[in-house]
Amino acid sequence: MRRQGRFSFDLLSLVLACALLFGGVLALTGSGTARSDMPAPGQAMILSTDPVPLTIDGRDDIAIMVEIATTPVETAAGLMFREKMDDDHGMLFAFDKPSRRSFWMRNTVMPLDIIFVDENGEVDSIRRGKPLDETPLKSDGKVRYVLELKAGQAEAFGIRDGVVLRHPVIGG
Repeated sequence: MRRQGRFSFDLLSLVLACALLFGGVLALTGSGTARSDMPAPGQAMILSTDPVPLTIDGRDDIAIMVEIATTPVETAAGLMFREKMDDDHGMLFAFDKPSRRSFWMRNTVMPLDIIFVDENGEVDSIRRGKPLDETPLKSDGKVRYVLELKAGQAEAFGIRDGVVLRHPVIGG
């Protein structure tokens, strides 16, 4: 009788250990349950739109709704495979530290304005991204944020070098 109790305890311990080990492997590899931050291969990543719009200093008539990319997966995917986007929408990439940044248009099918922004929200430089072009588009200086808009929208909104962009993520 005692032996059967010990066997049940050992079996239960083994089952629990295997479950913990398997769960740990799934957590480390990102496998298992569906992850909202991982788009399917060849599919666009759609992040939730921040409820607070990005604005431009001195322009009360402009409100740009942004998806905010902060994780390595989000910043790597960006607007890849996105076929359309409203004129008043964009994606704001937020990095931990200012650095010279370089973006490309791999798997990006719509032309974009790539707006490099310093840690205080001031526009450092703007580049025009051509669909599917893998040529690096570099910031002039060290930036902490990058805003991607449909091509031509930076000019339409009056965004140019030196303009200050405002959003709770910027400067925070």
